[in-house]
Amino acid sequence: MLLNVLLAMFFGLLLGVGLALRREAIDHRIRVTEDIADLLKLPLLAIVGKARFASAAPPQPSLVWWRRGGLAVAKS
Repeated sequence: MLLNVLLAMFFGLLLGVGLALRREAIDHRIRVTEDIADLLKLPLLAIVGKARFASAAPPQPSLVWWRRGGLAVAKS
């Protein structure tokens, strides 16, 4: 019984690592700028950053009225 449990744990771990490596090998998403340079085999000229808005104030919470309890709750 102990041998079966140990073998099952070993082969389960082996299968999990194998599937993780396979998934990583077939993942072709671009995540960092170096991925683009490696894919195109050209240097990057510029990087466009995220847009920044003029007002950095957080959104104001709105009031929600619950019908059953007559309770006003601030919801953001």
